[in-house]
Amino acid sequence: MHLVNSYRVDANLTGLATAAIYAMHLCWEGSDMPSNFTPFYLYRQSAANYGDNNADGSNNLAASLKALSGAPLSDIEAKKLTAAKMMRPNTPDEALYMLRNFYRICCMIWGKATKISSSILDVTNHLTANHLIYDQVTQTDPNFPTKVVFIVNQAVQQVIRSALNAKDCSEVDWTALDFGFTLRQIQTRQFNCFLPKALHHQKRSSATTLPSSSSGKEPDEKQQQKKKQRKSDHDEKPKDRKKLATNTQDLPCARIKPNEKWDAIFPKGKVPPGIPKFNGSDSQCCTKYHTGGACNKADMCPRAKSHAALDEKTASKYCNYISECRKNASSS
Repeated sequence: MHLVNSYRVDANLTGLATAAIYAMHLCWEGSDMPSNFTPFYLYRQSAANYGDNNADGSNNLAASLKALSGAPLSDIEAKKLTAAKMMRPNTPDEALYMLRNFYRICCMIWGKATKISSSILDVTNHLTANHLIYDQVTQTDPNFPTKVVFIVNQAVQQVIRSALNAKDCSEVDWTALDFGFTLRQIQTRQFNCFLPKALHHQKRSSATTLPSSSSGKEPDEKQQQKKKQRKSDHDEKPKDRKKLATNTQDLPCARIKPNEKWDAIFPKGKVPPGIPKFNGSDSQCCTKYHTGGACNKADMCPRAKSHAALDEKTASKYCNYISECRKNASSS
């Protein structure tokens, strides 16, 4: 209740996460795989389950919980209380949800002004301000939201382990919490990290169970025909629906700068009126494509007709428009 009322934690707190905080059993069971104190336990029901119960972490925490609480719990009851399944975020919004709750719990444990809490806050603020970039990268890399959560979680673990081995605060290695370089890589779409196999995005199989006939089994030939039909139907689905149209035109004056936030041009994501028409046509230029560098293809963007190079006259008008947007944003 203290986490909910005082720190606004609204995650579906699992038994294992609660026990880890109560027992202060914050270190992972292994250095390469999340367990115990991790944002992967702070999820909404919509996140994707990626694994079974963490048996090692649950067993260790069950013993700690019994010893610390003094409650007359059996081994089975203690294990039930600490049971949990890890979840992998499917979208940047789910990753943001996990990290925000992780930040709030860290504020309770160490304080709001501490290095751990403030570093996690830097990542959540960056995700909020550059949501378009995170969304675009996720469309091409389904593991991207998980990678963002994992890299933050791993950095916090490195600092916790360093602190446990240090005799004084000055001996703690805080460098893992400097996310500046990582955030710049994300903004330029160059970020990548090693992700444990268990955290990888699992594609759902398109195969379904065939209903049995009245005789018990259908002939093999009939089953093969059904499989071929399903494969044919699957192949006919549009394959480029999630692909992006990427802008290759070299026009720096129209593009967002490497360390620049989207809000620095379009405050609160709102594009001001007056967008130039695309190459003399009646269609306005797409700001996501010409300034952000990429946008959805075809019918997924109402201004898809402008997903092409700007002519000299339009390029001049568009650059002036972006320059004016920057000035207005900086003065607001």
